[in-house]
Parts: sequence; structure tokens; C-alpha cells
Amino acid sequence: MKLIFTKLGLEPVFITDKWSIMYNDFKNGKIDILPVVGYNKNREEFTNYTQSYLSQRLSIVTKKSRTDIINKDDLVDKKIGMIKDWNLTNKFKDEFPNANIIEFENLKDIFDAIRDNFVDATVQNNFLSSYYINKNYYGDLKVSSAISIKSFDGRLYIGVKKDLKMLQQLLDKAIAKVNEDEIKALEEKWVNISKEAKFTKEEKEFIENNVVQITT
Repeated sequence: MKLIFTKLGLEPVFITDKWSIMYNDFKNGKIDILPVVGYNKNREEFTNYTQSYLSQRLSIVTKKSRTDIINKDDLVDKKIGMIKDWNLTNKFKDEFPNANIIEFENLKDIFDAIRDNFVDATVQNNFLSSYYINKNYYGDLKVSSAISIKSFDGRLYIGVKKDLKMLQQLLDKAIAKVNEDEIKALEEKWVNISKEAKFTKEEKEFIENNVVQITT
């Protein structure tokens, strides 16, 4: 969003909160933009969509130590953490009507729940999941494998308040000016956060308490 607004010479004000609160504030005109949304026809009454500017790939996220969840068939009878009221959650429910889904307000709560063995897995945007794991859950969680959900459209849009048609048009022009090299640079910045090796508690204890003999 910062890159897109740079193209316009504007300085956005970012507001962070639970998705449900932000969504209601957007509907009620208290905020102007929802920066990362999937298309939902029901929102057209109060939303203008820009052109799609990213396309998300989905992945299964589990605890790093688990080897029993590899593909969608392995999700049967598992506790799945998903975000309340997200398009992805609704599509997941459609494909897995009997799934044991536990809904959360945000990704951090889901990832904490996986780490603490409260839920078994989640299905999320691969880019976003990789960022969270690299930043806060390295050594605890992993992106297990790619997954597809029937009728789920991975294209992402900027949602703009209905009475700000001019802003939607300006954003479309700015999006068109973003090139592949700029997007690649963002991916490298936010996913490949650090080249420093990070170790689990058990790995650190091994390093501290063992002498490794190596021939030369």
C-alpha cells in the first residue's frame, strides 16, 4: 500500500484492529480503504473494487514437528483454525462442511493456537503465512504444502468506500504503474527477513551440551 500511494504522492494513515471491527467501520464510513480483500458480490453495495493487484496462493500451516498433515485429505477430523468472516473461511466451509473449524479474530491467534496444540492446522495465504512464521514462529510452525479450495478466487483487490469513486480510479492508475521488479523486492524484504539461523530450545541445548568431533 505504501508503494501504491507513493505513486500518487499521498501519505496514507494506517489503522490496525480486529478484522470484524475494521470491516464494520468500513461499512459505516469511518475508514476509506480495505487494502487486501477478495471479491465478494455482497460487498458491492458499499464497496468499489480496484483492479486486482496480487494473487494469493494457499498453503497448509502446521506445527513444525508434525508429519501427518500434508494435503487436504489429512485435514479430515482435524481442528482447523480460520479467521471469522473471511471469504477464504466461507469457501473452506463450503468444501469441508463437516470440518471442525474454530474461528479466530486474527492470524496471530491462529498461529499461537497451532503452536500451543489447541488447533492442528490452518489454510492461509502462503505469502502472509511465510512472513508471520519467519518473524515470530520460526522453529515452531511450517508451511506444509500448497492447497486449492474449490471456487476460491485468489485474486486480491483494494476495497474503496462507495462514495470515493475518484480514489478508486486513482488507485487503479497507481497499481498499473507497479512493476514486477518492485513486487519482487517487496517479497524479498518481507518474507526473507533474515539470513540468521534461528534455533529451537532443544537445538540450543544440544549445541551447548555436546562436543562434535570432525575429521579433516
